[in-house]
Amino acid sequence: MTSLKNAYLRVTATQFARYMVVGVFGTIAHYTVLILFVEIIDTDAVVGSSAGAATGAFINYFLNYYFTFQSNRRHVNTIVQFYIVAATGFLWNALFMLLLADMMGIYYLAAQLITTGIVLLWGFWINRIWTFRTTTDDSGNVGGYRDNSN
Repeated sequence: MTSLKNAYLRVTATQFARYMVVGVFGTIAHYTVLILFVEIIDTDAVVGSSAGAATGAFINYFLNYYFTFQSNRRHVNTIVQFYIVAATGFLWNALFMLLLADMMGIYYLAAQLITTGIVLLWGFWINRIWTFRTTTDDSGNVGGYRDNSN
């Protein structure tokens, strides 16, 4: 049982590290599209940021599907769930910022750091157990993740 628990913890830690790396790529894509739209195409910043957010989310979905969670679920199911999680994360972000910055008076950047941490952990957990969930297969892969460390 300890071996299974260790494998589960190892897989979870690896997935979380990958989830954070994927988030960096999504953020880079977001900012690249934002700058491209504003500086090159000469559009409004809101339009550029919205296009960038959509691009980043699209990249995050596919990288998380194939790289982070190595899901075997059908895209028709996972992509809808992914965007539900993303939209809910947006609402969590707004709620925590309202509570921390507006109601509790915490400096907005500190409040955003706290909020980002909470939403990051929540997003990883819900995407892991709901959006990209897989089961242990016949080859002993834990949670759909190929554990090649042995």
